[in-house]
Amino acid sequence: MKRNEYWNDVASKGAILGAMMLAFYILEQTIILKSSSMGVMLLASVCDIAVCAVYVWLLYRFSKRAAERYGDEITGYSYSQGLLYVLWTAVFAGVIAGFGRYVYMHWIVGYDNYVEHLLDTMQRLMANMGGTSPAMYNALLSSLAEQQEPGIFATISSSIFSYGFWGMLVGLFIAAGVKREPNLFDGGENNDKESNE
Repeated sequence: MKRNEYWNDVASKGAILGAMMLAFYILEQTIILKSSSMGVMLLASVCDIAVCAVYVWLLYRFSKRAAERYGDEITGYSYSQGLLYVLWTAVFAGVIAGFGRYVYMHWIVGYDNYVEHLLDTMQRLMANMGGTSPAMYNALLSSLAEQQEPGIFATISSSIFSYGFWGMLVGLFIAAGVKREPNLFDGGENNDKESNE
């Protein structure tokens, strides 16, 4: 296996996944900030589940292709190789998603503007729910309003940790599904047949 080819593969697949997750994040934030209805919040939750399912499916497909590309008849493709591939791909996705979130929050929307819209959305949502006293949440809302904007390194580090953690967790199952045992004896039988001919 060529080392550069492996890392290029991991980085490109991570970039695809990170870009997909970033696009969904931006779409979700835009929709949530524009509407405070419970129906929209429920729809966003269902979409979260669907996007996570697509993410895991793509991670599995990329890992399956990696097992075919980097495994061979002699050594196979071990569980640990599959797990590391998933983990590194998820980490690269975290870098892309984290950097994109920072750019979106800091340069496109503006952090103060984002917090203001978020607080307004939360207050409207609580008012729409009825029966719930907004006074209960005043401390939470005021602490949210007073938080400083996270820096670029904090945002990317947080994203890497999150994607890495979930990548490791999902990777435990994906690696079991893509591992390939060495096929030494089958190769030997084929070689014997060829030599007899």
